[in-house]
Amino acid sequence: MKQFEFDVLLVLLLIVGVVGCTAVPEPTPVPTMAVATTAVADTEPIVVERPSSTPTVMRGMEGVGTAVAPTTTPVPTLTHTQSPSPMPTNTPTPAATPTLIWQFLLELQWSTDINVIATLAASHVYWAPTKNQFVTDNCIGPLGYTTAVLINQVNAPAFSPRDITPQNIPISNICITDFGLNWSPEGEHIIFAGGKSELLLHSDLWIMDPEGNDVHQFDSEITRMVWLPTFIDWIDEKTLFFSNYNGGGVDVGRIFDIDTEASMTLDEIGGFFNQTSQHYVAVNRFVPMGGSGLYSNVAGVLPLPDSSQIPQNAVHVDSTNLYVLTYEFGSRFEDWLVDTDNMLVTTWDWKQIVDGTLAPSTNLQLWEVDTGRLVLLIPGATQGRFSPDGHYLAYTTVDNTGSEDLHILDRRTGNIIFSDSNVNGIPVWSPESTYFVYTQVEEGLVMAEVGNGRSTLLALNGGSRLFNPQWSYDGAYLSVGIRREDGGVETAVLQIP
Repeated sequence: MKQFEFDVLLVLLLIVGVVGCTAVPEPTPVPTMAVATTAVADTEPIVVERPSSTPTVMRGMEGVGTAVAPTTTPVPTLTHTQSPSPMPTNTPTPAATPTLIWQFLLELQWSTDINVIATLAASHVYWAPTKNQFVTDNCIGPLGYTTAVLINQVNAPAFSPRDITPQNIPISNICITDFGLNWSPEGEHIIFAGGKSELLLHSDLWIMDPEGNDVHQFDSEITRMVWLPTFIDWIDEKTLFFSNYNGGGVDVGRIFDIDTEASMTLDEIGGFFNQTSQHYVAVNRFVPMGGSGLYSNVAGVLPLPDSSQIPQNAVHVDSTNLYVLTYEFGSRFEDWLVDTDNMLVTTWDWKQIVDGTLAPSTNLQLWEVDTGRLVLLIPGATQGRFSPDGHYLAYTTVDNTGSEDLHILDRRTGNIIFSDSNVNGIPVWSPESTYFVYTQVEEGLVMAEVGNGRSTLLALNGGSRLFNPQWSYDGAYLSVGIRREDGGVETAVLQIP
């Protein structure tokens, strides 16, 4: 997230990333009962039962679900593949404006089990959706974000960079927005936000092919001079969903057809837009917690229109289509269950926060948007993410020392098949759901295999330099960012055995 006016909103996020004390516009009341626009697939949510216990249901949710904590089963003993014991490292954090203090980080030593194919002078990597190819930028330099932007195309197996930077057009805004370089779903186009350096807060949306050719600017009203655009998701192969900041803590959701340039403004909310499902876009909306003066977060949805029904340049705002889970307790979008309109949410009792509890108890639940049914999945979980095939659920809990523990639940059997302690955040799944990568606070990035529980440290030393793991479309390669001593960023490409 770039350091502009809307960064003030980040103070809203406390330990569970959901609560704050900033002034945002008073929200317009919206319905709390989800209205179906299209029937979802006939898929029952997994209900994990433990006969010997009684489900713990939060206040305000009695009778909405019967699922309880998963059966506890023996968990494979974690033996990270390594030679010498790894040196203690700092917790990797998302890329931010670098500082020269990075020169004091430990020297990077890769694990002997890791095959590093290439190391590139690249700040961000954007993998293609249909082949082992990516494009990069050089946004993060020793002194922070650069305006001398270079875009490279990199292909397997050699992964040698080739300059495809568009000429004679302003592209410096690539480095100061959250839009990035986004591949269209079929891999034939790259969409990006460009603009003049003297107009840093405003960008125009552009399109080019993967070779850096056929570059042109979109001419729609909602794609010109956009204030801080953010890429959200693709609705289908040609329809893009993005948002832009509108001031006062408000984001505006936009729908745009890259072929016809038909466009519309879906809604504006005090909060943030998230991923799309089959028929909805998820939102996290800021709402007041009673008369406390504090604001919490609630998960909600907006129905998506059929792309064929998007009128040319239909710019309008319609808040009547926004539906939230409930105002009775706090909630946050986590993930969509694949091929359904069932949303994974973290919930908490915001009244605990009003009463002074900085770390309220949380639960992981499944919201069936079309029916309004809420199923309690994991009591005490703080966040979660489904595997791409939907068979597994990765989630975290917090122990009595305040550190995070990671668990992988097999949703078909109800068994915990993997656990590790003292982690930082939720893992990144490989596309085929066979591997996942997560951050172990004391050891850095770890890659684990689902089938046998075997885990491998990416680095034996200097693991705090590694961050932002990303998979190729087929899971054959993994890219990771590397923090340099001078404050810049590199990218390594690893081959997966």
